[in-house]
Amino acid sequence: MIINKLDKSLQTREDKPNENWTDNKDVYVVDDNSELAQRIINAYPYYDFVVEDGELVDIIELEKPPQPEPEPTEIELLQQENQQIRSDLDSAIMELSIAMAMQGGNQ
Repeated sequence: MIINKLDKSLQTREDKPNENWTDNKDVYVVDDNSELAQRIINAYPYYDFVVEDGELVDIIELEKPPQPEPEPTEIELLQQENQQIRSDLDSAIMELSIAMAMQGGNQ
């Protein structure tokens, strides 16, 4: 795995899992199958490099920003609308029942 030192972008090649096959010198090379590589993939791009003697030896995982609430799907919006219609209908039936009961008592 090749990790760009400037923007943390990742590149991998199955046939070259732990070598720099690019012309870019501003990269770190990490074995694709290593625990460090998996941690980098899982944390990307929310991590900082830990470098010793010019070599990437670890990362510090940073807090990921909160994910925005997903927009409701069309079906979810229709379900909410349907629930509101049912609630409104139940209220109208209750009011009609009360009105009819009161009218029946006055006769």
